[in-house]
Amino acid sequence: MHQAAELLSAQYHPGTGIYTSFGRRWHRHSPRAGIPLRDALRDANGLAWIVATERPDLFLHEEWALAISGDPVATAVQRATLKKGPRYYRMLTIVERFEPKIEIYKRD
Repeated sequence: MHQAAELLSAQYHPGTGIYTSFGRRWHRHSPRAGIPLRDALRDANGLAWIVATERPDLFLHEEWALAISGDPVATAVQRATLKKGPRYYRMLTIVERFEPKIEIYKRD
């Protein structure tokens, strides 16, 4: 998460939003990245999270996505691109021994 926070602190612009499934884990690192929790679309957001995850082509508007490879966020970002919704490209993949692969996407 430290590498993710470093990248985002350098490139994130307040108010553009980040879509993530990290919940509490991200909550601890978001201040280091300079991202207020109110900018994060996450599972605690209820209906907004559900519609963005189920229909990313229509309801996913965040500029950034922070995912674990294969999780609902990574899947939604890929589905959005396939359904001619917002296009995201992978900015960084973080691989650490014995940890899940973390992917950071930016909206095109």
